Amino acid sequence: AEFAGGLSVGSENLGTANLDTLDSDNRPILESQKTSGKAAIPSGTKEIKIKSSKVNKDSLIYVTPVGSTQNKVLYVKSQQEENPSEDKQGEFIVGFDEALDTEVQLNWWIVN
Repeated sequence: AEFAGGLSVGSENLGTANLDTLDSDNRPILESQKTSGKAAIPSGTKEIKIKSSKVNKDSLIYVTPVGSTQNKVLYVKSQQEENPSEDKQGEFIVGFDEALDTEVQLNWWIVN
């Protein structure tokens, strides 16, 4: 759904981050062109990167774990806006301060 003022809702299940696709800091990378979705942080991994052209400097990004996080806090660690002139795709990093020994499912939502 698309609403006035740039609010839209399009959801995608990205599944578990693929440990074969890592960034330069060894973070698993997922990609989406939707404003909300589901993803999972693999066991033994403390964070994932989600690339999306929907992320800008004013985006509010919300993440919610689905299930136990072993009493650890899941949070948005950083976000970078889309910048076509520098060939940079928007992205955000979500995770924990330390890796957990179980996979963690999460929901995410980008609000512009």
